[in-house]
Amino acid sequence: MSHYLYYIYTGTALHGPVFASLKTVITIQILRIIVPPGSRDALFWASHIVIWLNIVFCTILAFLGIFACTPVQKSWDILLQEGSCLDMDGINIAAGIVNIVTDTIVFLLPQWVICRLLVSDWRRKAQLIFVFCVATVAIAFACIRLIFAIKMARSDDKTYYISVIGFISSPEMMSEFLIISFLVPPKLVQSIWDGTSKIGYSS
Repeated sequence: MSHYLYYIYTGTALHGPVFASLKTVITIQILRIIVPPGSRDALFWASHIVIWLNIVFCTILAFLGIFACTPVQKSWDILLQEGSCLDMDGINIAAGIVNIVTDTIVFLLPQWVICRLLVSDWRRKAQLIFVFCVATVAIAFACIRLIFAIKMARSDDKTYYISVIGFISSPEMMSEFLIISFLVPPKLVQSIWDGTSKIGYSS
């Protein structure tokens, strides 16, 4: 059981940094699509606020997960009697709420542009619509994860609900990786192509 709980502890510690990195990359890519270079409009500042709030929150969440118990070993060693732990149920529920809020904001950012037809390039519109569709999946799983976090707070069987929450986190994370895999490669290929063209032209 201790080995199983140790893996859960490790996954919890990595959860915050991984999701912070994913959402930061997604928001930056959306920012590059919807905000012209050099512009400092409301969307620019809203995106940066989302990025930094998400980084700060996920960093705090990671530290709370790592140092939830004193000594730290008590987080996974059920035979250790001495020491104490924080109320992780409240922290998990708060994390679920903030996660839904940040996912929703990332979901709404491109819709602002789509609704106002500020993007004339059909390829950019396709990218934004794709983000729109996949983000709904991420939000749905984030809501389901919050529901199980609330159920876990009311139950004595923490191990079962932690397993369910970890399982639900996988498709949520996968959807965010899917968004990145759609947004980043075209820019990478274009950058390589432009660099190759410049080298060929200069030679």
